[in-house]
Amino acid sequence: MWNKPFGYSEYILIGGGVTFIGAMLQITVGAIDWSLIAFPANVILLCLFVAIMVTMHLMRGKVYLFRCMSESRMAVVAIATVTLLTFIMGMLRQDGAASADKFSFGFHSMLHAWWYVLPFIWLTLCLGLTALRRTIPFHFRDLPFMLNHWGLFVVLLCATLGSADIQQLNMPTFPGKPEWRAVDTKGKIHELPIAIELQKFTMEQYPARLMIIDNNTGTAQPEGRPQTLGIDEKLGQILDWRIKVDKYLEYAAPVGINGNKIKYVGWGTDGATDAALITATNVKTSQKLQGWISCGSYLFPFNVMKLNKAISLVMAECEPKKFSSDVKIYTDEEKVYAGRIEVNKPFSVMGWKIYQLDYDKEKGRWSEMSTFQLVKDPWLPAVYAGIFMMLAGAIGLFLRKNDKKQD
Repeated sequence: MWNKPFGYSEYILIGGGVTFIGAMLQITVGAIDWSLIAFPANVILLCLFVAIMVTMHLMRGKVYLFRCMSESRMAVVAIATVTLLTFIMGMLRQDGAASADKFSFGFHSMLHAWWYVLPFIWLTLCLGLTALRRTIPFHFRDLPFMLNHWGLFVVLLCATLGSADIQQLNMPTFPGKPEWRAVDTKGKIHELPIAIELQKFTMEQYPARLMIIDNNTGTAQPEGRPQTLGIDEKLGQILDWRIKVDKYLEYAAPVGINGNKIKYVGWGTDGATDAALITATNVKTSQKLQGWISCGSYLFPFNVMKLNKAISLVMAECEPKKFSSDVKIYTDEEKVYAGRIEVNKPFSVMGWKIYQLDYDKEKGRWSEMSTFQLVKDPWLPAVYAGIFMMLAGAIGLFLRKNDKKQD
């Protein structure tokens, strides 16, 4: 052991040593608080990391360990170590929060655990030293290799250091009221350079579904494998009951008949509910029942059809298919933007990405509130630049391989 040149045994011990040092730091110092390296601390760390890497490269002829850092066997062990730790992270539930307890080993918050982060830094350092070795002296034929490695180096370093500068804020808005303030995950209020005014909230719903429930427990039948019938299917069977939809109103309101029975009529204003006139026939006894059922809304209660003492036919609450918000966005530079924000279709302005996040669940499609998530990542352009470098390097390697085949 430890005879030059090093073999895989020595490199594996080095990887284990880095992980062990991380474990000792985790126990003694506690979890990593990434907020402590927010700007300008992360820029200082970036410069320091690059300076250390360049110094190690210049001294590689004198220090054997520095020379080993850019060898392929060291890279293989570093990649294998980080891959194994990442696999463990993927197998365990991650809550994303750093534990305040120093003796918490951080299995459920591994991104804050020293024993995960140190091997990651080790891998990044090996990557940078390898790229430096192929960059100095420069040869044009090595350009695809350099683009690949420097691109990955930029992605790993900037994504890690830039995580402390990412802002994720939630902003509830109401019609006709421009909102300049947003709240972070800790409940702190931030005043922003942009304001959002909700113009209109719109929701599309999936067709309502009918099901039979137990009158005592409220569980859908048959228990464990409940059967449902889409309101748009018009005719079907659940258990021993043939269900026919005689009439369906997507926007309805209840009215009384003789003080006992309830009837629904079309009503297209706030609070309207889905309602259907149903004929239910028992296929065994030929018993026939007819009546209105509804899933209800924030304004009107739900209504069920009692089939017998044990079970009832109900309309399940409609599930949202798509929801979006028409907004106006104001900036402190007195610019006004108008647009529609949908789930997974954010609106971008002044470096902020605005996502549709939530709405008033109680009012559903009649919600007068729309909540947006505002995300700003100032390091994202650098990460994108690294990705494009990797793509360019991959294309270069592919073209060079084809040229060799032709030769």
